[in-house]
Amino acid sequence: MIKLVTILAMLLAALNGCSIEQAAIATQPYIEEVVLTLTAHFALTSDGDVLSWGENEQGVLGLGYSSGEVVKIPQKIEIGEPVKKIVTSSLANTVFAVTTSGKVYGWGSNAYKIISSENTPIYYSPVLMDFGIPVAEIKLSHYLVTIAEPNGKIFGLGWTQKGASIHPKQESAFLASSHDIMEINIDSGEPISQIENSVIYRAFINSKNEVFVQGALVENKIMFEKATQVPFPEPIIQIGPMFQGLVGLSETGKLYFIGEDRFGIVGDDTSEYFDIYEEAVLIDKISVSIKDISVSSSSIIVHTEKGDFYTWGYNLGKNNSENEKEIISIPTKLDFNENVRYYYCGEFSNVLITKSHDVYVWGSNAYYIYMDESREASYQPTKINILKQGA
Repeated sequence: MIKLVTILAMLLAALNGCSIEQAAIATQPYIEEVVLTLTAHFALTSDGDVLSWGENEQGVLGLGYSSGEVVKIPQKIEIGEPVKKIVTSSLANTVFAVTTSGKVYGWGSNAYKIISSENTPIYYSPVLMDFGIPVAEIKLSHYLVTIAEPNGKIFGLGWTQKGASIHPKQESAFLASSHDIMEINIDSGEPISQIENSVIYRAFINSKNEVFVQGALVENKIMFEKATQVPFPEPIIQIGPMFQGLVGLSETGKLYFIGEDRFGIVGDDTSEYFDIYEEAVLIDKISVSIKDISVSSSSIIVHTEKGDFYTWGYNLGKNNSENEKEIISIPTKLDFNENVRYYYCGEFSNVLITKSHDVYVWGSNAYYIYMDESREASYQPTKINILKQGA
């Protein structure tokens, strides 16, 4: 029987024009993407499995463990069907998994009823979510969920955005929230091409590359009850939501910012007060054309047309520089020369995945992203083997 299997493998490899070794490599699972919350890390495999490790703040690991438990080696989350997308944000303790069949599972914090309408503050394991509408795309933050239907309609749920955003007790957070979806009207007459969530606002780009914001871009200072167009000097092809600010990448490869510059994204950290930009301003820090970006609430990674990566912002874990400064306002070029197909900006750690599916991380090791507790924070990308370590 073993000989027959070997002969069949040789025949299939020959028919596909590759060696047995190449055929074996092609069928091995690999890491599609890695996303990060403040205390936890999640890897999606090519087989549709989701692995998690880190600190289980508010059940965020989805493994059924109690809050605060530490998992240093990746473990598989039991979801029951293949996953095609993991959705979270850097300051959230909630994670959604979108399956290949279009279902959405959620776990972690339900503080603002973004998982269910029940007064259950934490879900330690994945639960199936039913929004009553088909989901084409979904985004979340600690406070808000935004959903795009296949027909282009946009809906939101979670915090009602009424009153103060700080709720010291869980009961007050529940009272200020709703799991009932509400339609968000964007009066542009154009299809929406990108949806994003910051902590307490939503942002959108339409097919004309116009930007709209709904919510508090800067709390108590720049606020939009309804989705409102925010003018930029030129068409915007990508947006990056930050805490109290929004980055826009133009079609000519330039970066713009609107909001409160808390982390030296536009200026530096020498001012006594944070500068607030009520109109979009140019971020004049990168002299070459920018291809795309990834942001956390406090940092940014830019990927240039030349293939280089630069980072700056909040530097608590050497995620933006080997320098010990808290704020890095001058972009640091990452020393990395391989071809990259995926990258992710976390709060204090970052991720690169190469075209050959190797995973590299850099920044803080406070929550064991290196899967080796002896590792110290470093700005040098380090290769990790999630599948070898994972269960």
